[in-house]
Amino acid sequence: MKTPDLISAVRDWRLEQLVLVPNEVSPYEIFNIQDIEVLRQIARHRSKFVFLTKTETWELNSSRQFILGSMDRLCAFLEEVANGGCRCLKYRYISCDPDAEAAKGLVAITEKEDDQYSSHYRCVCVACNSCFSVSQQEERFGYSNIWTLRNQI
Repeated sequence: MKTPDLISAVRDWRLEQLVLVPNEVSPYEIFNIQDIEVLRQIARHRSKFVFLTKTETWELNSSRQFILGSMDRLCAFLEEVANGGCRCLKYRYISCDPDAEAAKGLVAITEKEDDQYSSHYRCVCVACNSCFSVSQQEERFGYSNIWTLRNQI
């Protein structure tokens, strides 16, 4: 089940009948669902995702460990959302560009400092007011963004 189909199933109250196809589940897309109510519904049915963390679910090849790690992070994220967490918890699990997150209206950038190879941000989640320090550094093939939760405003 691809992510748009998953979102449709949640909105149509069909998630319980849903059968997940391992190769069609994209943790990154699920992390980036902006609608918190959809995320909460998915999180309530997180037990459907547990089989994705099992070694025997995936073919033995060079990407299996990467996939298992991604599924572990997804299940941990869904657990936190199910326990009342905000969508900004995704910053613990995936690297997100602060400027792109601000453009989507998910965070407000309150400070930004640039130097030659890195940028430093202070961001606030617009949903829960959690404050983050973000360090963005140039890496081999792009940028790395490290989000650190500071406190709530």
